[in-house]
Amino acid sequence: MSIQSYTGLLLVACCFAQGQKLSVGLVEAEMLEQHLREFPLDNEKRQQRAKELFEKVNCPKIVLVPLGKKDYPSNVVCILPGENTRTILVGAHFDKVRPGEGKIDNATGVVLLSSLMRALQNSPRRHTFMFVAFAEEEVGLLGSAAMVKKGVDGLAGKEWIDSLSAMINIDSVGAGVTAIALSYSDQELANIAFSLARKLEIPVRAVNVDAVGMSDGSNFAKKKVRTVEFHSLDNTNFKVLHSIMDTMDAFRGKEYSEAYRLLAFYLVQLDHYLDR
Repeated sequence: MSIQSYTGLLLVACCFAQGQKLSVGLVEAEMLEQHLREFPLDNEKRQQRAKELFEKVNCPKIVLVPLGKKDYPSNVVCILPGENTRTILVGAHFDKVRPGEGKIDNATGVVLLSSLMRALQNSPRRHTFMFVAFAEEEVGLLGSAAMVKKGVDGLAGKEWIDSLSAMINIDSVGAGVTAIALSYSDQELANIAFSLARKLEIPVRAVNVDAVGMSDGSNFAKKKVRTVEFHSLDNTNFKVLHSIMDTMDAFRGKEYSEAYRLLAFYLVQLDHYLDR
């Protein structure tokens, strides 16, 4: 693996997909942790912070997708165009429950959205990437349900759903070793992640989280969109969720950085692999 520093990023190259070397530009771990520590507690302010993070990395197009009820915050969408309109959607919900600070569930996911966009921004892309900070996941997956129904950026209905090559959901990473919920995930997409993790020498486990509840990915899976669910939960840490323990004390920086590196390369690999 080769690493080179430039303009606040680490340019990292590794592995091969379809005969091409994969490369990404990674935001430094200290910046990720700073964004996480500063992530607000109020849900409306969390929506605004998600938008600010996209603006900070110069997202080419930011769209707010309302849920249809004036009292609810909107989904925040960053669109990174590719060579075609086939889309890989990467999602993480920004809202939290009242107990705790919502750092693990799910500020960790939202901070990664803008950082992953930045990692891909300077590389050629076949697919359009859509990074979505979902609203109101905790009260019934309302943000993702609205997005599935209404679409975004002029697309709706079957045309919108058919444009999606994959949906990658990030929920509660950074509390331990990265895991994939196989019961919620497309088997082939999960296998690609496991194979890539071995090449990168990043530990990844298969851990189902059915007892914790459904995730935003399930709304897309119901529409036959291929989904994969990344998290970091197991029997040792799942009690952090929805509790006063969901603070920076539950955060594991090394594992969070590994999740970020894996996901950045994973998105590039999917861009090479899907829809060929």
